[in-house]
Amino acid sequence: MTSCRGCGKTNLSRVVDLGTVPAADYFPLAAEPVRVEEASHPLAMDLCGDCGLAQLADDDTVADEPRGVEPQALKDQAAAAIEQVERDGILRGHTVLEFGSPHGGTWVPLLSERGFTPTSSRADVVLDCFGIMHEPNQQSAFARRAEMTNPGGVLLLQYHSIATIVAQGQWNALRHGHFAYYSLTTLVRLLDAAGMRVVRTWEFDLYGGTVLLAAVHEEAVEPHGSVMSILRLEDALAVTNPATVAGLQRSADEHVESLRKWLEEEAGAGRKAGGCQVPTSRSCRRTNFLR
Repeated sequence: MTSCRGCGKTNLSRVVDLGTVPAADYFPLAAEPVRVEEASHPLAMDLCGDCGLAQLADDDTVADEPRGVEPQALKDQAAAAIEQVERDGILRGHTVLEFGSPHGGTWVPLLSERGFTPTSSRADVVLDCFGIMHEPNQQSAFARRAEMTNPGGVLLLQYHSIATIVAQGQWNALRHGHFAYYSLTTLVRLLDAAGMRVVRTWEFDLYGGTVLLAAVHEEAVEPHGSVMSILRLEDALAVTNPATVAGLQRSADEHVESLRKWLEEEAGAGRKAGGCQVPTSRSCRRTNFLR
């Protein structure tokens, strides 16, 4: 990528480089022969100096998003989220449209039982739970969600916070097929460019720190204190600063070295570790140990 997926500017900085790794969503059958090219896909994160979007640098994999059983934690959190949004008076109108995640799961039944009618056209409530991060062209993805939200309607978008990812060293959140990693600071900018205003947020413990935001078309609406609180925290943490997000590279390197040391100790003790490979990073190339 030579331009930002979110704003189209070219002010990109490489903040994480994990070298070449297997595609996260490739699950060959046991009977298939092992191919060298399985592990030859570059995986890196860039950060835009203009809108602050952390993003997948490139992706030469072919999307193969397997659908698993939705964890109960996700179901429980979805129910809690819609209940909170309803309690705060944010649910509007009568129709609902969902931009789903390729991994499955849906919030539509939670709206249907509250009297909303699912539609494939513009809706009063537009849902996106971890869906938009799968869109290579983030700029057009936000424009599309804004277009599908009725005037007077609300967009509810849930995301895994980059502030959490950095603070907890969750470098393995970076994977092929996930093109964007959001701060609220960045989402305010991208939604503003699409003609929407973030007016409310709710925080949940899912994945260590997940945020649900509500965005509307009305320009005159003042954001709730919950929005300003997160924005102030992100400003203090400097989550759109490349030097801050580059902490993920240090976390990756530290985990690589820790795993390497353990494998070497196990090998020295005569014990075998089946099927292990050390992850790749700039400072530690891929190494096969005991087979």
